[in-house]
Amino acid sequence: INEIAVKQFRDNNNYFLTLNAIAQEKRVAQALVSLGCFISFILVLVLITSSIAKDVKEKNGV
Repeated sequence: INEIAVKQFRDNNNYFLTLNAIAQEKRVAQALVSLGCFISFILVLVLITSSIAKDVKEKNGV
């Protein structure tokens, strides 16, 4: 009986370890996605500000 219990415990442990690994991967993926969104947001802001600066320069030049 003890051997069966030990085997069951090991199987459960492996299962939980696998679940934990999957959860970690999901967290990493979410972090990467949010980081990507953040970077693209900054890029868009930079593009907008540079185009506004261009418009202002052109208006001042004319």
